[in-house]
Amino acid sequence: MLLNQIRGKAVVFTGHSLGGAIAALAALHYLCISSLSSSCSPSPVLCVTFGSPLLGNEALSRAILRERWGGNFCNVVSQHDVVPRLLFCPLDAVPVRVIIGMQLQQWPGHTHNTGVMTIRVVDADQEGLRQLIQAHVRTVAMEQKLVDPESRGGSPYRPFGAYVLCSPEGAVCVDNSTAAVQMLYATFAACYARGDTSSLEAAHSCYGDLVLKMPQNLLLKRRPHGMDIEWYKASFDADIGYYDAFKQQRSPKKFGKANIYRLKLGQFWDGVLTMLDNSQLPHDFHRRAKWVNAARFYQLLVEPLDIADYHRNNLHKTRGGYITHGRDRRYELFDKWWKEKGDFSGTSTGDTSVTATARSKYAGLTQDPCFWARVEEAWDQTESAQAEYDVAMLAMKLGRLREFERYARELVESKEVSIDVLAPQSSYTRWVEEWKKLLLRDEARTASLF
Repeated sequence: MLLNQIRGKAVVFTGHSLGGAIAALAALHYLCISSLSSSCSPSPVLCVTFGSPLLGNEALSRAILRERWGGNFCNVVSQHDVVPRLLFCPLDAVPVRVIIGMQLQQWPGHTHNTGVMTIRVVDADQEGLRQLIQAHVRTVAMEQKLVDPESRGGSPYRPFGAYVLCSPEGAVCVDNSTAAVQMLYATFAACYARGDTSSLEAAHSCYGDLVLKMPQNLLLKRRPHGMDIEWYKASFDADIGYYDAFKQQRSPKKFGKANIYRLKLGQFWDGVLTMLDNSQLPHDFHRRAKWVNAARFYQLLVEPLDIADYHRNNLHKTRGGYITHGRDRRYELFDKWWKEKGDFSGTSTGDTSVTATARSKYAGLTQDPCFWARVEEAWDQTESAQAEYDVAMLAMKLGRLREFERYARELVESKEVSIDVLAPQSSYTRWVEEWKKLLLRDEARTASLF
């Protein structure tokens, strides 16, 4: 009955501490039921836990990975919180009074006397508990580095899902179980090495503050370089467009920053592909929607700048056209990922196809990442046609230009281009005017023959 009521709706399970563990178990149960149910299509599921103790052993983690459910779980862990790290210790090593005391702190109706007594108990044991957890998490972290899984001992727990390790300074997200264990140890050891003396209850109850008081200025300082390039693009949309602005180095200061961000983003994605080639990433990494979409967004935003840089340095004259001789391998792979995503979902992701629902406004980014390279080729062919006197050769060149003009017009009419393409001084706008002049000249030449 519940499955029928929430058919097609997103479902979120969440909880703090033991409540997070219960939420994770409920989410797993729901995923199992919905995957076996033939009466309704599975609903999107997300489970977010805060300071939850570990649940999974290696068998459960492998099963979740096999079912591709890992992306449905997000575990938020504070840098100082002992509860998510507690079960790395042997079950008989942690005093029961400590565990009960910490859980009593979470009850909203606990009395003042109970709270004071709980704090005293924890204060007396917290230093020993920190040392115990640090030692055992370190042992498990070292065991995770071993090549032979059968040689591992110690804790049977293996994380599953993504882990967001956070502090007032920021957050980092990892979705690899080995990396999660390493980070659980490294972040805890770092605060212990600094001599942090914050109470265990405060560290376990801080998640509301971390979410609500994350400094916005730090988020802005750490914003992705792609956002900086978006701002660069927006600053030229109404005049010349960011492609031509970059090619001509308009506003040298803006150009310099955009060029640095372009190079850094390229290095980042090349590093990702190197890890993929070395089997350091999940086998289905290139099919995961968040990475495929991120790669596509990067490609549509940054490849026009790579094309501009290629032509700015006249490499098209020494190496040949960008599409054939200048394109980086990463862009070809991203094209393949995007096409496979469309094939897998049964929807069209082609660069030139009109979407099932017509756009009501121009796209944020031109949907053909090589559009500007085609514009540059059209310019070269136009200049060549203007100097051509052989009738047969001229007809062939005009035919190619008509094909591009038709292709570009369809993109514009379907609003598959960004507004920068239609900027008054953009290469495309200027080419359209030059193309009209060439057609008029050809018509006049043809008329003179009769």
